[in-house]
Amino acid sequence: MLLHALAALACVAAAAARGANLIETATADGGFTTLLAALDAVNLTETVATADALTVFAPNDAAFDKLGNAVADLLKPENAAKLTNILLYHVLAGTKMAAD
Repeated sequence: MLLHALAALACVAAAAARGANLIETATADGGFTTLLAALDAVNLTETVATADALTVFAPNDAAFDKLGNAVADLLKPENAAKLTNILLYHVLAGTKMAAD
């Protein structure tokens, strides 16, 4: 999972260099569809897209796949509060690079 998280940070660092927001970068990468679905499920997509500076520690789809059905369960509407807490736990205000 650490390797996947580092891949996500590299993706975010590349986005910052291009001026793209996190949602644009994750979409363009194609390997973060589960993250995007989770953000959509709890109405955080617009917040993340328009934030001035955020660092998101997010696994890519390959890492999420290793969790099996747990992710599908979290995406259910009745688990929105739990999913929101998990997502927000993985966000820092400001831009942090892997070298930091």
